[in-house]
Amino acid sequence: MNFEEAINEVYASHMAAEPYQDRYTPDIIKRHPELTKELLEKLAGEQTVPTVLVTGSKGKGSAACMLQALLMEEGDCGLMTSPHLHDFNDRFRVNRDIIPEEDFRRIVEGLKPSFDGIQSAIPKEWCISPMGWQAAIALTYFREKQVSYRILECGKGVKSDDVGNVPHEYALINGIFREHTRELGPELMDIAGNKVAILSPDTKVAAIAPQEPEVLALFRERAKETGTILLVYGEDFEACNIAYSKQGMVFDVRTTQQYYKEVRVPLLGEHQARNAALAIALAEQITTVQVKALEKISWPGRMEVVSTEPFCMVDATINRESAKEVVKVLEELRREKALDTEEKLTFVIGVPDDKDYFGVVSTMLPYAKEVILTGTVNRRYVFAGGQKPRLEEAYPEMTFHVVTDLRELPELSKKSLQTGGWKKGPVVILGTTALMENVYSPAILGY
Repeated sequence: MNFEEAINEVYASHMAAEPYQDRYTPDIIKRHPELTKELLEKLAGEQTVPTVLVTGSKGKGSAACMLQALLMEEGDCGLMTSPHLHDFNDRFRVNRDIIPEEDFRRIVEGLKPSFDGIQSAIPKEWCISPMGWQAAIALTYFREKQVSYRILECGKGVKSDDVGNVPHEYALINGIFREHTRELGPELMDIAGNKVAILSPDTKVAAIAPQEPEVLALFRERAKETGTILLVYGEDFEACNIAYSKQGMVFDVRTTQQYYKEVRVPLLGEHQARNAALAIALAEQITTVQVKALEKISWPGRMEVVSTEPFCMVDATINRESAKEVVKVLEELRREKALDTEEKLTFVIGVPDDKDYFGVVSTMLPYAKEVILTGTVNRRYVFAGGQKPRLEEAYPEMTFHVVTDLRELPELSKKSLQTGGWKKGPVVILGTTALMENVYSPAILGY
């Protein structure tokens, strides 16, 4: 088994079952995380270290990265995130080091008999989720590396996600919005009802970001049932005195234990200050906190300026709420004269049909001279062709273009940006994490 074959093994069960499944069946019915529960509990039990699960609709990866930076000041910290931007093994890290391809291949090969045993006993329309495989790989690798802490990011949900099977004393819950409606349900409370499963009887402490009142009420009720201490943004901790700098964000953080002054993160957006406060509040419950560790983090595709002349910024934006954060950043960059206050921008937007593409586009329109709607190279994301007609009907004064994916924009590349080859002027690229993967692919944009 080589590296590519190992990656294929992770998806083999899912791909085998797909022809027998209705893609519009909710995950809560279609997925079977119970299949890997015994295996993941066994693997987790082979190493007793503080374990954190992370959920939310936006900002999971950024907050998890910040939490890892804080914890690894006190000991080695394993981190599993998804999806990846470059290579599949980017999803598994110990400190800042990605799992080597050979270790990934070897671990998959070693786990295969266990997964084959599960596969042999299930009907053809059932599958072992790739997230079950990923959690097993992460737990095995972290045990081999003898980490002191481990953090695992859940997928779309928790109740219907194999990662939720991993016993954990701590939980980090970022903002929950209406997203993944095809898989998790049409309404906000359907989505929150799936993610609230992150609070289990094993969960001692959880930190939760700002939420809609009904979502927060749901988590409070669940915390009472599980005996979890719930630290709430705005009550038990918060970021304050938030300001922009050329290097990122500067702010203070208040928690129940301490007041941290002039915390700095090299990422743009007020939400990154809130993410940092969330990570700090939970890290305090686990170990000693040294906030200067946050100055070293790197998290590509999150409000990242990849070119200044012409201006090009990239962000993983999938809904109206996160688009508003992009607007705030653009306003601050204009105030700092990093952008011409009069010049309109070209937006390249790749948000699938089942996410809030309309909210993203409509939020950006006051700043746009044109919008290029794009799909992703990953054809599993649905772009059925209905976005442009709907948007043109709502906004007839705006120019909308459509491309299948970013390979149809060869002039939008690192080389062309550096040589002024992108003739459309300042550009902002927004979309799902699958689009971010395309942005950073050497074969497409070369970042």
